[in-house]
Amino acid sequence: MSVLMVVFAVGGLQTIEWCIDEGIPIPWQAYAMLASVAVWCIIMANLPKRDFKRMNKLLDKLGGGK
Repeated sequence: MSVLMVVFAVGGLQTIEWCIDEGIPIPWQAYAMLASVAVWCIIMANLPKRDFKRMNKLLDKLGGGK
């Protein structure tokens, strides 16, 4: 899931950069991507280590990992 957040952050920043270079308005979706990354980071920072490990196990199980 962290990889997805990195993709969202890079995608949002590249969209904003491209819009600024082209001189067009920045779409709200770019800001929404960055906001979702910020919320994810806040949740992960406040999650206890034990719960973080359980969440990683669950995500691995859902993703087909070991």
